Amino acid sequence: MKKTKTILVAMAMALAFTSCKGIVASDLAEGSSSSRAAAVATSSKRVVGYFCEWGIYGAHDNYYATSIPANKLTHINYAFVGLDPSSQAVQIFDPWATTDIVYPGDKWDTEYKGNLGQLRKLKEEYPHLKVLISVGGWTKSNGFHAAAANATTRARAAENLKNFVVQYGLDGVDIDWEYPGVNRPKDPNDEYDLGAPGGIEDKENFTLFLKAIREALDAQGRKDGKKYELTAAIGVGYDKIAVTNPGDYCKYLDALNLMTYDMHGAFESNTGHQAPLYANMNCGIYSDDVREKYNIDWAVKKFISEGVPASKIVVGLPFYSRGWNNVSGGLDFDGDGIGDGMFGTGGSTLSGKWGVGGQSPYFAVKALENTPGWVKYRDEVSKACWLYNRGARELYTYDDQLTIKTKCDYINELGLGGAMYWELDGDDWKNGYDLVNIVHESILNGVDFGTDINPGDNGGNNPGNNNPGTNPGNDNPGTNPGTNPGNDNPGTNPGTNPGTEVPPSSKATGLPGTPSLEQTSWNGEASFGLRMNMWWGNNGTVAELYENGVKIASVSFEDNSPNAQSYTFNISGKANGTYAYQVKLINSFGTAVSGTVTYTVTKGSASSEPVNPQPEPEPEPQPGDQGGDQPGNNQPPAGGNTWAVMGTYTAGQVVSYNGANYSCLVTHVAYSETWNPADTPALWTRL
Repeated sequence: MKKTKTILVAMAMALAFTSCKGIVASDLAEGSSSSRAAAVATSSKRVVGYFCEWGIYGAHDNYYATSIPANKLTHINYAFVGLDPSSQAVQIFDPWATTDIVYPGDKWDTEYKGNLGQLRKLKEEYPHLKVLISVGGWTKSNGFHAAAANATTRARAAENLKNFVVQYGLDGVDIDWEYPGVNRPKDPNDEYDLGAPGGIEDKENFTLFLKAIREALDAQGRKDGKKYELTAAIGVGYDKIAVTNPGDYCKYLDALNLMTYDMHGAFESNTGHQAPLYANMNCGIYSDDVREKYNIDWAVKKFISEGVPASKIVVGLPFYSRGWNNVSGGLDFDGDGIGDGMFGTGGSTLSGKWGVGGQSPYFAVKALENTPGWVKYRDEVSKACWLYNRGARELYTYDDQLTIKTKCDYINELGLGGAMYWELDGDDWKNGYDLVNIVHESILNGVDFGTDINPGDNGGNNPGNNNPGTNPGNDNPGTNPGTNPGNDNPGTNPGTNPGTEVPPSSKATGLPGTPSLEQTSWNGEASFGLRMNMWWGNNGTVAELYENGVKIASVSFEDNSPNAQSYTFNISGKANGTYAYQVKLINSFGTAVSGTVTYTVTKGSASSEPVNPQPEPEPEPQPGDQGGDQPGNNQPPAGGNTWAVMGTYTAGQVVSYNGANYSCLVTHVAYSETWNPADTPALWTRL
């Protein structure tokens, strides 16, 4: 593990929370429930979660429909069925899972059984919810090319899909053709992969195919007096966009679910972010096209430039990781002169919980956050993070709570249509859904559409001994998501403070639920927030915040188990340095401890003198907020330091350029004059 320099200073701290009572709603949401409900009622924003056929098996921890947080979604896409290449009939690949399981409460002659029957019941309980059937996916897109080939096959496929929707009481169709215009043979190493034929004719036929389905659904909708939806999961690679006509086919879709993930993975010998928000042009290992275009921002703006309305664009969020073994090199992100794995080289055989290539659910990699050897890094330019074990030479790229929140803010700022995530069972669902909650609060303003489901609950509907315990056909790139590698592991694990007075627990029946701790802004600022969330379970009555092993703040809560608890510690006036934080949630039964969050200040005072506390609360910093000029950061180092081509600059370094001073945001080499501070705001901020 790499060592980081820690500066111990007194801090100015403001404690902000969303209720004067101990049990609080998440501070991501503001306003009354009625005002939030009104906001969502007038919004077309959607939050789409994929529920997979194979999720009920042991390889995916037996995730049943009864565990879906339907009160925090607008849409569920059930994945996957296929289309027979010859007859265009709808194919169910695992009938036992999809239509045949007799759950408790069902009878052998129940009309709707299996996963689809459970989803129908979920729709009855949550009338706002839309359930779509997703067709295709990475391993089951073999029938699309033939189905789209001519008017006859298009009409036949559209009719069959429409009939399937009506038969199972669904709300529409989601087409997941991976990918139009691309001819991909079967993967000989994957028994479930059927390949995906394709050709240049798909460019026009894909549009006509969607048009035929749209017309069939609309005709049925007029008969039934309802609106049937048509959406599509869309590849965002620049080469895949080029062989379709987004400006044409978008007219037939209610939403485009952009698959803005799998941009890099172990299918390459170089390491990279699998779902970066922005490009980091400082990466020299990829081509200019890949560096510039393999990021969410480029993809979103490309679709808008092609004529797709922003309101139809739904950004995909991965609830899983990709990764490499045998990693070496990479850029030096923390300025210690050693490469940190990212943008280096790596091997393809890292075993993940869900598959080779480091494919693991968020909750599995999150569990690594406090494991010795693993260190978490952030790319402040790309707004991405990764987990790296230098000794084991293993690296996971993933989304965590901060990157998900940053992407949700981006969605709102650009007026996009919402967020989609692959897949529901990748989140930490047994402990209350870390990522689902952030998307819900950010995109839907925290509006609760119904009664909360007990996290981790199989609803008593586990079919028990019928469960074969294996995954019969796990999808792969583009459709098989998974994980959030966790927090950094520096600093000291805080011990129990014998001086803490713990109020009694009135409703809790055991130890508090494990809290999570996340920073609310990217590294750099001298003022920042640390948000504690305990999403579900036994409540704590005291929360204590520790910095570098020393308790620096505490707050009392009322016990309102099993509801969520949330609290934001606002910190200001920090000196430059790296700080390790943990939170302890305590009740009369004992203590639960969060993972460690490491925050690096580069825009604070260079002095280690104590900063006087400020008694009044300060507004919580927002992700990406630069927070204004910081004291002590407005002058270059003694003797001056003029920016020059081919200079090596480290995060926090101050230089002068054309009479102005700039602070470096990320360690890099200035390869040409175009990298000057005035023209590269991703690398420099003017003081």
